[in-house]
Amino acid sequence: MGLFSKKKESHTIEEALANKDEKFSYTTKTGYTYEDFPFLMQQRLFQNISATSFDDAFEMYAPHFMKIINRIDNNMELLIKQNQLLQLKCDELEKELNSIKGNAVHSR
Repeated sequence: MGLFSKKKESHTIEEALANKDEKFSYTTKTGYTYEDFPFLMQQRLFQNISATSFDDAFEMYAPHFMKIINRIDNNMELLIKQNQLLQLKCDELEKELNSIKGNAVHSR
């Protein structure tokens, strides 16, 4: 798993790109190996979105990705708040149930 580069100083994808390593392979955690990365990715990117550079592609698509990330973040915040309210309700119901059980035992 990981990066396989001809340049010894490249240990991550970011380092390989910074070291201008034109072609290297990368094996993912699931075991797939991608040869000639990032050249292959660049070619597919150009074919799929008709961008002439990575910078152009990110400029065009970054706002959409950021909108998605912000929406996910907002949804997570809402879920956390709802979970906290639900936990408070459950705690209140447990206290009520224990109180009812205690009263039932005393009334016998």
